[in-house]
Amino acid sequence: AIKSFLEIYKGTLTDFSSALKSHQEASARTEKFTQSCNNGAIPKRVTRQFGVPPFQFSKEAELVKDDRLKEAAKAMDDALVQCHTAAVTYLKAAYALNEEVYGTQADVKVATASFQNDIEAYVGSISSCVGGTDTAVWLPYLAAIMRALECDLRNASWDFADQHKRATEEAAAKATAVALAKESAEMANSAKPIGELVKE
Repeated sequence: AIKSFLEIYKGTLTDFSSALKSHQEASARTEKFTQSCNNGAIPKRVTRQFGVPPFQFSKEAELVKDDRLKEAAKAMDDALVQCHTAAVTYLKAAYALNEEVYGTQADVKVATASFQNDIEAYVGSISSCVGGTDTAVWLPYLAAIMRALECDLRNASWDFADQHKRATEEAAAKATAVALAKESAEMANSAKPIGELVKE
């Protein structure tokens, strides 16, 4: 029984670590999409999905382009604006829901409750196999396991947050260093005579 408890315990920790990563990735996707919609902008993934079918006019028709075409073009533009706006609203809701679901899976209390359900189901199935022994004898042991698991889950959550914070800071520092190096190179080149730059 102890070996099986340990397997369920390890499985819970593995699933929780995976949920933390998935939640972080979902949060990053949500943030990226939200930024692409700043100031009412329509993201390219939306405009590419909902656009105007190409049409090649003959030279003669190109010259005419009467009011019927202008009216139809305006109606189409108005419809596309509505379509794009609705698509952005839908995607914002979808990203938010996705992030929320992953966030629930990465919650310590939810993971602990899930582990408790798995353990109780296992104890119940074993008890019935051996003639319905009293499962109360396991309660002190299960309580101790639950406390240990909650500590491990909280530590995993803190470690993940710390690693993500450090990785983000390192990436930002690297991007800053690259930008400064590029700026220095451009300034050095601007100070060179044109003839020297041509030779390079």
